[in-house]
Amino acid sequence: MNLNPAVQKLINYIQSIPKVLRRFFITITLLIVIWKIVYLLVLPPRILDAPLTHIISKQTIWVLNLFGQSKEYTYEWDVLHDTILFKNNSKLIIADKCNGLELILLYAALIIAIPAPIKRKVYFIAGGSLLIHCVNVLRCCGLAILKIQNSYLFDFAHHFLFNFVLYAVMMVLWYWFAQEKKDANAAPL
Repeated sequence: MNLNPAVQKLINYIQSIPKVLRRFFITITLLIVIWKIVYLLVLPPRILDAPLTHIISKQTIWVLNLFGQSKEYTYEWDVLHDTILFKNNSKLIIADKCNGLELILLYAALIIAIPAPIKRKVYFIAGGSLLIHCVNVLRCCGLAILKIQNSYLFDFAHHFLFNFVLYAVMMVLWYWFAQEKKDANAAPL
């Protein structure tokens, strides 16, 4: 069969990638595609986001009240997001895309794609998801404090700094998982 030289070059390149890496990237891709299909086409809207966003909001308020003035932060629910209200009449909106769900699922997919014993994967997914969630609550607390102070750093912290911290935590956990001794007979799923 005569293939286009560019196609043949691509095939040769793909075949030159070690089998373990190809399997890893195929697994990650399949998991993400399956998740997106289920999330966007099968599940009812906000079935996972609404409770998680609500939990993030409530825990953010709890932490802020724990370290701040009592009852300074209150909660208001809306159909599309949660809102944290402050005494100075400013507010912090916690949207679904800020609840950490996608990051936790990406982290879980990275763990699932690496060959290791199932028990170890479950521990790392559960523990890592909890840590990512807690860091996300602290991120929301930091954003709330910046919002209260009307800080010019709010947008930078929201879009760059705190997101970098969350992704760094996820990658350190994944690296730690990948560096541990793996069972040679373990399946990737």
